[in-house]
Amino acid sequence: MKILNANGELFEQALDMFLSAWRDTKARGDWFKFPSDPRQREKEHPFYLLAHYVNVVVQLSGNDGIDEVSAHDVYEFMLQRAKEYPLCMLVLLEMRLATVAKMLKNAERIGERGSVELFLTAVKFAMRLFAMTHKTDYMRLSCNILLWWNCASDAQKKIYSSFIFTQLTSNGVPIYHD
Repeated sequence: MKILNANGELFEQALDMFLSAWRDTKARGDWFKFPSDPRQREKEHPFYLLAHYVNVVVQLSGNDGIDEVSAHDVYEFMLQRAKEYPLCMLVLLEMRLATVAKMLKNAERIGERGSVELFLTAVKFAMRLFAMTHKTDYMRLSCNILLWWNCASDAQKKIYSSFIFTQLTSNGVPIYHD
């Protein structure tokens, strides 16, 4: 959740421009930018992303009679626009850093006991966000887990991955420990 709040803090002004289209008060915008529960943003964020991607597809399909637009075309167009326009760079960066929260959620659910590798990758990306928003406590926690993982023996990594990283619910679904 701190990742979502840090993302909302870092990109607050850029998000305000887009959120005002459907969140007409400051309190409603803050509900999206600084969620008290990750599910708040989780439900709405895919539509926010979709709006940006659809806009890119519309712009691309209007150029030179292009009939089909691939994901690669969308990616390349977004990168090109980000190089030309600072606002586009902000939006692209926000979209990418917001994806870190999705990575953490997926890390919990992938495989029999979650994916430690995906979790650690998400932590590495989150560290950039923590550094930019001066979240020193979370930066220290992130450094500690990465340092421990790199110094741990194979046996310690196996124990952590198999028993400590997640616990199984009564339905056999892995969830993070509190």
